[in-house]
Amino acid sequence: MNSPVWRRLASLALWIALVVEAAWLSIERLAHHASWDRLAQPVVFLALFAVLAILRGRLAWYPFVIRVFLAYEFGSAVADRLG
Repeated sequence: MNSPVWRRLASLALWIALVVEAAWLSIERLAHHASWDRLAQPVVFLALFAVLAILRGRLAWYPFVIRVFLAYEFGSAVADRLG
């Protein structure tokens, strides 16, 4: 499952998701006048995954940074639910 075809497909899917996310952020900000406070988390995620797409696997430790950030976000959401 680690063939070049799957890597290219995953890279293409990542770039498509980044374009869709950037378009959504632009629409939210420009058309719906959303505050930057509301858009802070999506902007951070967009930046993290954009760097991942640009690096294309050159730095082996960078996906770990994204996993730690996602784990923190998930843990804080669960802790917020528990009170």
